[in-house]
Amino acid sequence: MNTQNIEELNRKIEALKQEMNSVQGTDTEVYARIVGYYRSVANWNKGKREEFGIRKNFVLSDDAPSCEWEHTHIEVTGNGKKADICGRILCFVRKTCPNCPPVKTVLDQSGLPVEYIDVDTHEGMELAMKYGVMKAPTVLFLDAENGEQARTGNAAELKSLLTAAV
Repeated sequence: MNTQNIEELNRKIEALKQEMNSVQGTDTEVYARIVGYYRSVANWNKGKREEFGIRKNFVLSDDAPSCEWEHTHIEVTGNGKKADICGRILCFVRKTCPNCPPVKTVLDQSGLPVEYIDVDTHEGMELAMKYGVMKAPTVLFLDAENGEQARTGNAAELKSLLTAAV
């Protein structure tokens, strides 16, 4: 290659770099489930958007360490941490909650030891605040040091988690 071709290529590269610096994208619209249906997060009220920001998702892990309850091992997504759910399972409920009975049924049928916490009591509300629980039902899977490994508040999600893990 001669010097003229190299200079021409360098000018083209520089022009492409300038063009790349001026590229502007568009906002991405995120949809998530709220109150039973999917809706754009941008259209949620301020409180729900804040709650969305602190939600934790989880998936089953095939290679989690073994423990007494083998079917409760899950992997918390986002940080890639292997969850060892050999600690406690807490279920935050309310007497007037229409979604609590199905979650309680799934947990009762699992045979796992579960602590039910009534958030209508003072002690229950304090514990809910400690773990950042904002709705009932919420099921927390804790490790041996009471560190949160996962959470869910949906009976179908909980059932598929426990069924798939067995």
